[in-house]
Amino acid sequence: MVEELKKILKELAKEFELNNIDAVIIGSTIVSLALGGYFKEEEDLDLFVINRSPLLEEDLFKNIAISKGWDYTYTDYGTPRLIVPFEYGEFFIDFYENIHDFYVPEEILEKETRRIKINHYRIKVLSLEAYIVLKARIGRRIDDRDLARVKELIEEGYLKVNRRKIEELLKYFPEEEISIMKNRLARRELI
Repeated sequence: MVEELKKILKELAKEFELNNIDAVIIGSTIVSLALGGYFKEEEDLDLFVINRSPLLEEDLFKNIAISKGWDYTYTDYGTPRLIVPFEYGEFFIDFYENIHDFYVPEEILEKETRRIKINHYRIKVLSLEAYIVLKARIGRRIDDRDLARVKELIEEGYLKVNRRKIEELLKYFPEEEISIMKNRLARRELI
């Protein structure tokens, strides 16, 4: 699975370079990478596109899928989803932007992004702390399970997080959401 993830990230990084797409990994792949590449079979790859609009420039993403022989569909937000077949099934690559209630503050994208190298390509990844805060904001049952799993991994010594940074990142969200986010994070002892 680790090799599949690396292969997909390499292909994406190449396509991003060719098509001038600036995107950041924002989903659970952050945890997988923090664990050294451990990859869950049902995992997908969530990417936040910074300089293009997946919604308005749909053909760009559709053409990437076509050129790679991948399938193309949509996320629950109506943004592009690429479906990559691999040995054990299919892998979803979901593209997002700030739309409807999907929101990633610009300050978090600027301050909490690092680059990782896959072969000679680079791809951006959000910090683990920013991932945790985004999960707390969304607050669905699956997000709460993800936060519980992160807490377990911290307790077992597999992950380390800066709790102070998690709390600091809350300031970039609307004031009316912060207390709910704090409650969710406190319930999982992440702040």
